[in-house]
Amino acid sequence: MKIVISFEHSDGKSEKGYAKIIVDYSLKSLKSLFDTSTKNGVSILVDGLSRYNPIKEEYPDLKQTLSNK
Repeated sequence: MKIVISFEHSDGKSEKGYAKIIVDYSLKSLKSLFDTSTKNGVSILVDGLSRYNPIKEEYPDLKQTLSNK
């Protein structure tokens, strides 16, 4: 079991949070959170997983950044 989380920010403040239990970190599992909690035309910031690359076609404002481990 894994959990994926997203937050909405506006004017530098968190507004809403979403969490979803997923089986794995496959594109299908990750995309399920995008489909239920993300609107087209918004800016999205995700980590550097290459699995997000196909999602960029549907969400052109998606930006990837590497996390500091």
